[in-house]
Formats: sequence, structure tokens, C-alpha cells
Amino acid sequence: MKKNYTNIELMAKAIEEQNKCNAYPKVGVVIAKDGEILATGFRGEVPKLHAERVAIGKLEANQLEGVTIVTTLEPCVEFHSEQPERPCAELITQHAVREVIIGVLDPNGKVYSQGYNALLNANIQVSFFEPHLRMQVEGSTFKDGDVGRGYGPEGTRRVGVVGTAGKRFTIQRSRTDLSSIDIRWRLIQYSSGVVDLHTEHDNYAVREACGARDFNDISDPLVFRETAHAARMKVGDIAVIYPKNSTFAVLIKLKELTEYDLTFKWQVREISEVKAHS
Repeated sequence: MKKNYTNIELMAKAIEEQNKCNAYPKVGVVIAKDGEILATGFRGEVPKLHAERVAIGKLEANQLEGVTIVTTLEPCVEFHSEQPERPCAELITQHAVREVIIGVLDPNGKVYSQGYNALLNANIQVSFFEPHLRMQVEGSTFKDGDVGRGYGPEGTRRVGVVGTAGKRFTIQRSRTDLSSIDIRWRLIQYSSGVVDLHTEHDNYAVREACGARDFNDISDPLVFRETAHAARMKVGDIAVIYPKNSTFAVLIKLKELTEYDLTFKWQVREISEVKAHS
């Protein structure tokens, strides 16, 4: 007897498919109709094919009419005209799919919300995973885990920056110490080669490390005394984030900037009470 699954159970099944992946990003897909699973797929099951394409490829076109596609990651959109396969969002819209349930939006600035928007424009119903399952997907899809959080003593991350709100990122003192400092990258001006780095703390927690070329050049982060609520940064620039009353600072270096995203390095520095009040 065939089992009819609820949407929440289908989300869990998609995560099971995601867990079969051996490379990042990990993506799992389930295709169902009236709660009955028709096909599954995961990234890496078929070399070089995305999970949505793997699952759809197991069915005939007429079997896709009225189905629900459950995918742990937002379907991709076109990156460039010469890519070998058409994007998954476009593939889905070519069939009579009724609904798509998405685990997380792709943090890549070239994709973020665009696959979601393409599905809506095709009159496909779109919904999202339950919050507790979404958190599970966010922690396992990408190699770095939670794409919105990094840990001391140092690290590097590429993040998408879209919309006027920008991209919030939390740097935790260490994996065992929950103390953290929040930053936000906002308003890429790619034509000028700059992006604004804000702090989520008090208005004067940002210091531009003028003249420094690398973290090793900075023996004391608090030597840079001019504070502001934001730093306008170019590639190679370093800023110091030191909120009032914090016992540590975060050094930020902008490594790369594109129209949609950026790559930055961070390093956590302990601040002694003597330095903080000098």
C-alpha cells in the first residue's frame, strides 16, 4: 500500500535526500502528487546535474502535471548564456507543476530570491519549509554551515549582498563562547568599487584601519581612534569593529567585490581592559 505523506513529512524526506550528498552545496528534492512520492533526487546522484533536474528526469512530462516539488535549496537561475544546462527554475516552469516548497533561499547574490520570483511569475504556488526544518537545512547545505555566522579566531566567507537592507553577518568569539559582534554589508556600488560596512551595535563602533595592508600590520586595533557608524570599503581595505564595553574586537578585510556579492576575511582580537580605557 502506497503511503500518502504530509507536506512536513515531504520536507523531512527532502532533507534525507540532501544528506546523501557527498559535496557542497548539499541539495535534496522530492516530487509528490497528493502526498504520494513519485521521484526523489540529490545533488551528485547524477554527475554535474542539479537535484531538481535529477528528480524531474525520472518522470515523464505528463507525470509532472499538478505535482509538488520539495527542494531544500531555491532553484537556480541563469548565470550565463553558455551554461551547459538550463536553470532549474526555468525547467520547473516548463511543466505543469502546481507547487514548489523551498527549504532556504540561495545566499548567492546572483540567485537570491530570483528563482523564487521566477516560479511566482509562472503562477506556481510557492511556500517554505517549517522554521525548525529550515534551520536544519541552513546548517547543512553549505560547507561553512550557517551562512550568516562565522567564528573566531579567524575565517573567510563569501556572502551575497542584495536589497537596501544588505547582508547581516554575526561573528561569534569562538564556537564555545557565544559572545558575538554583528555587522551588515550594505549597498554595493560596483561601478565605484565600494561597499558599506555597518555595525549592528552602537553608532560609533567602526574604525577604519587606514594604512594597514594585512591583519599582521595591526598590533593594537584600538590605535585607530577615529570612530564612525560605517566604513566605506574598497578591496584591500581593513576595518575594526569594536562595540562599547566589548572585550574583543573584530578585524575585517575586504578581499573581493562583485556586482552581487563579496568575499571578506575576519579575525577576532582580544582587548584588555587597560587598552579599552586608555
